[in-house]
Amino acid sequence: MSHFTRIKTSIRDLSTLQSVLTQLDVSWEKANAPIKGYQNETNNAELVIHQPNSIDIGFAFNGQSYELVADTSFWRQPWSIEGFLDKINQVYAAQLLDQELKNLGFSTVSYVKSEQGVIDLVAEKWVA
Repeated sequence: MSHFTRIKTSIRDLSTLQSVLTQLDVSWEKANAPIKGYQNETNNAELVIHQPNSIDIGFAFNGQSYELVADTSFWRQPWSIEGFLDKINQVYAAQLLDQELKNLGFSTVSYVKSEQGVIDLVAEKWVA
């Protein structure tokens, strides 16, 4: 029998998560609604990713962070679950760093992602 699995993450900001998913070309829907699983099983999520097999995955807030909620037996994404979370975490961290640098008065000079997945972020700050 299949069931939903909840995988903890360190993702705390929903708008940054939405931006990351968009950047990774993952279609998502913001909906505080149940996601569909095997045999019409449901689980609430704040963000839903519909899959071609009609078994949704999503992110649900647990009070501290957003957990990935999925019926792992029906995972149909271009990456493995671990690869999916690795990509999300990498881009999420880079976006948070970029936001924090801007808060500190820096401006981003370049943001380059290599074929190996390494992100180089260069920022500068002019001091008078």
